[in-house]
Parts: sequence; structure tokens; C-alpha cells
Amino acid sequence: MTSPILGRLPERYNEFYYAALDYQGMAVAALHKAKSVLRDGNIVLAQKYIKDADQYKKLADASYNASIEIYRGNVDAAAEIAKGIYNGSKASVKYGANMVLGPWGCKAFDGVFLITDFAIDSSSIGLSEATKNAVYEISIKVIFDEIKLESLGNKTISDVLTKGATKTIGDSRLYAVLDEVLKNPEFEKALMSTLTKSTAYGVKELTKEQIKKIIRALENSLIDQGNILRSQNSGGAD
Repeated sequence: MTSPILGRLPERYNEFYYAALDYQGMAVAALHKAKSVLRDGNIVLAQKYIKDADQYKKLADASYNASIEIYRGNVDAAAEIAKGIYNGSKASVKYGANMVLGPWGCKAFDGVFLITDFAIDSSSIGLSEATKNAVYEISIKVIFDEIKLESLGNKTISDVLTKGATKTIGDSRLYAVLDEVLKNPEFEKALMSTLTKSTAYGVKELTKEQIKKIIRALENSLIDQGNILRSQNSGGAD
């Protein structure tokens, strides 16, 4: 099993500390999204995002507590908290129980999932739940497994998380990575290609115009999430 505590302690402190800040930003973003869908009268979606916000707040608190343990030099306690953060994140669903990602990997996965979730919910093309789930999986796979980022040494996010890449990413802020994904010229091409070629139920019936709407919704959600995280970082979130 991969240890969630690797490298120099100051770097690990930053990783947990910034994970706490970014999870706080995600909680705020989820509440914004709950408010948005509630205006449209969608109580079920609002409840879902309120539940997400509560979970992100718990993960923020856990990340902050782990940073305190690192500051105290208590690596074992921080490692146990990190395992709890991983198990509480959606990253554990993708990567399974045999790997425990550090807080950067957990927050990256949860942040992308939140963006994808809201984008598909707000794309206004009447997707069935089965189709939504298929589009979630495809979108997350493209973002994590196919888009190489210069800031990560021209590697994908999954490469860095799962293959022991030497690039230090612990104090990278989530919104910076999301910006880079959005601006990468391969993002739209890869997502369009993968969705178009998919044989998943519901996805293969999507028209190119519907796929373009999903991509636009994803891009808008990336922008919104980045703005909220920046605002949270500067103390301007309400």
C-alpha cells in the first residue's frame, strides 16, 4: 500500500494545509450550486449539493488536523488521518482500497467530480441518470488520464498520483490545475472524440450538438469553480 506521507515534512504540511483551504472552497462551491438549483425549484439536487458541502467541510477539517500533526512531527497520526481523508473522498472509488492517495490527489479528484457533476446537471439537454453516469465516467477519465499538464512535468494527473512521479505537487493549488486543464487545447478535442466514439448506453445516442453543450457546461463549471476557489483563497467568498 502506498503511504500517504512521503517526502520532506514542510512539503507535507503545505499539502495538508492547502488541501484544507481547497476543500473549504469546494464546500462553498457546493453551497453556491445548491442555491442555484434551489432557485429553479430542484429540491432533490439542492439536497445532494448540501450533502456534498457537508462532506467537503469534514474533509477540510481533517486536512487541517493532519497539518497540525505534521507540524508536531507526529507522522503516524497524520498518516491515519490521511487514510480517512482518502476513504471519505471519491478518489477511493476510482483507485480502490489498495492505494491511499495523499491529500492533493483526493482534493483533485473531488474537485473535478464536483465540476463534472454540476456541469452535467446544468447542461439542459435532458440526460437520463444512466447517461449522466456514463458521461461522468468518461469526462473524469479524460481529465485525469488523457490531458498532460506542463505544471506536472508533461504528465497526466493519474500519472503523478499513481506512478510515483518525482514532481512535487503538494502545495499546488487546485484552481491552478483546473485552469491549466481548461486552457489545454487537447481538452475539448479529447472529450469530444471520446464521447463521440463511446458505445456506452445513452452516450452513443448523443448528437454532436448535445456533446458540445456538455463540453461548454464543463468549461463554464471549471471557470466558476476556479473563481470560487480564488475568492475563497483571498477571503472574498460569502
